[in-house]
Amino acid sequence: MRRLVSRKHGWRSGETPPPPKPAPGWYADPRGGNGKRYFDGSRWTDQIAYAGDEPAKSGLAAGLLQLFLGYFGLGRFYLGYTSIGGIQLGLGLLGLFLTVFCFLGLVILAPLGIWVFIEGIMMIAGAIPDANGRKVR
Repeated sequence: MRRLVSRKHGWRSGETPPPPKPAPGWYADPRGGNGKRYFDGSRWTDQIAYAGDEPAKSGLAAGLLQLFLGYFGLGRFYLGYTSIGGIQLGLGLLGLFLTVFCFLGLVILAPLGIWVFIEGIMMIAGAIPDANGRKVR
């Protein structure tokens, strides 16, 4: 008795065909990770979307904090950039201290003001993501 082999599909008649490959899209991580992994139709990619990946920060709130209280780094602190926020806070306090006592703080406060103004506009426009790399809403 001869077994028929389907040349088109690669399986023998009488056997169940292999399951079809899933369509391209986001699926539970086959490695057991905590999110979803993208399947491009032929292989798993390195793109991973973690649960709760929704943007939680507002670009408008970050920008307004940066525009009005940027000398204290509040826009950066709000987005989670504690190092840059700390630098802005330190420069702002140093500039204010030196301005009160000898007016040399203006040398620090003027460039800092330009820096925080540009960052505030960029935050409102959504050009600066949060510290986790997620776009702000």
